[in-house]
Amino acid sequence: METTSKTKSIYTDIIVSVWVKQQFDVPVEYEIKGSTPKEAYESLIAEFGDQNVDAVQEPNELDLMDVRSIDFSFIGDEFIQFDNHTKEMNIKLFKSKKRR
Repeated sequence: METTSKTKSIYTDIIVSVWVKQQFDVPVEYEIKGSTPKEAYESLIAEFGDQNVDAVQEPNELDLMDVRSIDFSFIGDEFIQFDNHTKEMNIKLFKSKKRR
């Protein structure tokens, strides 16, 4: 006789920040272009994109060898509870303080 599982699964989102360092090898005469860091990065990607993945457009393609650190940012406001026996799902929402 098969026993029925009397457990529940709880899911939530954990948000982390990943610090990645990318190196671009450019000609000595190359001047950084753009008035913001994002514009400067986009210019490097446009001109030397064969050297690195575009972290803005394709962050999932980043090479884990380039990761310098991973920092905890926050936990999501929603906890989903799923009863593995009754198949009932409940959602617990928390009212969090505004994030930056």
